[in-house]
Amino acid sequence: MTRFDDWWGGNGRWATIAIGVVAVVSLVLNLVLLAGWLGFRSDVERLTPAVEAALAESVADIGALRESTLTFEVDIDESLPISANIPFDRTFQVPIVTSFPISETFLVDVVVPGPFGIEIPFQAEVPVDMDVPIDVIVPVSISDDIPIDLDLPVEFRLPVEVDVAGTGLAPLLETLETRLAEIARIVGELG
Repeated sequence: MTRFDDWWGGNGRWATIAIGVVAVVSLVLNLVLLAGWLGFRSDVERLTPAVEAALAESVADIGALRESTLTFEVDIDESLPISANIPFDRTFQVPIVTSFPISETFLVDVVVPGPFGIEIPFQAEVPVDMDVPIDVIVPVSISDDIPIDLDLPVEFRLPVEVDVAGTGLAPLLETLETRLAEIARIVGELG
């Protein structure tokens, strides 16, 4: 007989009880684990259609967003400083068509040659009453720098359209769409 047989022989009854208790506890724990797994499986089967529908809707929404155009408005309220010299060099033809009225009496010194080489000076009043017609085209040249120094207020609403497919967001959305579709496939296989 070995030492083990000696020990077993003397403690056989307690050893059998201990092995039985361990077996029963193990069986109870396995039953609890099995019940938990079956409850989890039941919950997964119950929730699978809702999760699949939510994932399918998310995939469709992300696909629509990837193909969409975002439209929004940006309010601009700024002051734009402008400082410049604008060269201006131009000749204009200015027509002048008018009449100049003259109504005046002029005092005129007159010298009349007289007999024997004598000159006879005298003053005479000469009335002038007439309209002098003027019809002329006068060239007017302007050559100068026009300085401009001002703050121009800029206030308007700028409509902005962003095509999502043309941005860096499109590849990220495509990857997200692919991954969510894969998760939906896996969830469908679980249910």
